[in-house]
Amino acid sequence: MTSLNITDASIPDLNGKVAVVTGGSSGIGYATACILAKHGATVHILDLNPPREEVDSSSSISSLLHFQKCDVSIWSELSRCILSNPKIDYLFANAGMNERPPFLRSPLEFSENGSAIEPTYRIIDVNFTAVLNIIKLGWHVMKNNQQLHETHHHSAGTAAGEGGPPPSTWEGGSIVLTSSCTAYAPELSIPVYSSLKASLVTLVRNLRHVLPRDNITINTVSPCLTNTPLVPASLSKPVLERGLPFSTPEQVGLALVWSAVGREDDAGVVVEKESSSSSSETSAAGGGAGTGMEVVDWYGKEDVGPGGGVGTLGGKTGRRWNGRGIVVMGDRYKEVEGRFARLRGTWLGEETERLTREQQAATDFRGTEGF
Repeated sequence: MTSLNITDASIPDLNGKVAVVTGGSSGIGYATACILAKHGATVHILDLNPPREEVDSSSSISSLLHFQKCDVSIWSELSRCILSNPKIDYLFANAGMNERPPFLRSPLEFSENGSAIEPTYRIIDVNFTAVLNIIKLGWHVMKNNQQLHETHHHSAGTAAGEGGPPPSTWEGGSIVLTSSCTAYAPELSIPVYSSLKASLVTLVRNLRHVLPRDNITINTVSPCLTNTPLVPASLSKPVLERGLPFSTPEQVGLALVWSAVGREDDAGVVVEKESSSSSSETSAAGGGAGTGMEVVDWYGKEDVGPGGGVGTLGGKTGRRWNGRGIVVMGDRYKEVEGRFARLRGTWLGEETERLTREQQAATDFRGTEGF
């Protein structure tokens, strides 16, 4: 794992940038929105209700926060809110709900004729299906932004010296998913919630090799227990009584924002990198760039030589932070995906890993028609 030193000073100037934060009216989402606005970004908060905390109208961020009523589980509302933004630099899929009651604590219900009634799982609609839709919609907007940028850049190049248009300020899109440390460490009281959060981590492990083709990065942040309205007292009380770390929304918000704007070679943030401890770990890393962190993982036919990064098969994101997962516990920030990938040969078995890699290379159709 790699230790990160993420502070408010780690966030660059974001003037001219546009961000969308789902579930942005409270807790982690609201903290994320305020950090973005503090650094100059225009932020669209998508949530069921407006923020409870009122921003002083004289505050520099008040004019940068814009609330849009939205139930992320309703496609018509979600698509309207996201597609109303012609430009999106940063998209945060943060909206979520908790599991109440736990999966096997609620009895199976039966109808009057004795037939078992199928349970409903709104938590799946909100915590997973909505995230898929958010990514799909955000990808659409960001891909259009990239195409416009490339067209504009070409036009500006041909018009050089002739009073042509100035270069576009588009630097690429970023999508960040709020997962949970329960994706990595089981929490028996919320098995469905934990499973859905784990699915987001797996989703990023796949999309980190695809989205860079459109100059889009994707990352996860997995907070451990955090002081938000989602956390019931039954979970927070025993942790606090034992003096264990209990994150603030602001600490998690910093990790989310930095995941959208960070770079692999940011020496001010990437302060402690654990070296590979085994030959299998080194070989699985597949090489990497000279400074900063190694390539998090490679897939199929990717070239990960010096200067390469995740998704380099037609990728455009360079050394931007991509395909990573940050676990937040209080003021401790750990990047875990790199080490997880490098140890694949250990936990999967070296021969199984080799054969799996060969299967991936054989079925890597990126760059072919229709993919």
